[in-house]
Amino acid sequence: MHAEEMRWGQVPDARVAFHGCPGHSSLSTSERTNLPDPVAPEVRYRDARVRYVLASQLTAREGEEECADPPTA
Repeated sequence: MHAEEMRWGQVPDARVAFHGCPGHSSLSTSERTNLPDPVAPEVRYRDARVRYVLASQLTAREGEEECADPPTA
């Protein structure tokens, strides 16, 4: 993502979560340019760039029981 200018009124509560069955393993990472982590409210960030990578895979094994109801948020 690239933005010439960005500003937040309040600091966002951003999260990444995975739920469900079968099991899984995952990895996520980001590289930021001109954008701190976390951002500050009411600060203008210019020429900001974020490169985000997400990888996930199912890890169910043969014979594993299926999940009951999925969790709710």
